[in-house]
Amino acid sequence: MKRIIAFSIVLLFLFFLSACGRSEPLTVYQDECISVTRHNRALIIQDAQTGEEYTFTLRRVRRNASGVQTAQTPVNTERLKITTAFDVVAVCEKDSGQFICFRIR
Repeated sequence: MKRIIAFSIVLLFLFFLSACGRSEPLTVYQDECISVTRHNRALIIQDAQTGEEYTFTLRRVRRNASGVQTAQTPVNTERLKITTAFDVVAVCEKDSGQFICFRIR
């Protein structure tokens, strides 16, 4: 009987341990033009009008000799301009001029 109880406790512990790293996607921002969803270490930006989806993840990298990182523009479409620097993602909606910043952490 004690073995059965101990075995069931170990199984419950493993069950809870396996579910610790999972999380549900969280909608950070949403309007009629774009929606921003966060899932673990990824930030998913979806253009509601065109249906395009852009995913950004946080990765650790070594700094260069100067220790300065310049802003990069990985996405520049007719409607959106998405710029990244360190763990900050800036979305500029060209039609309305709306500017939104998000931090991935």
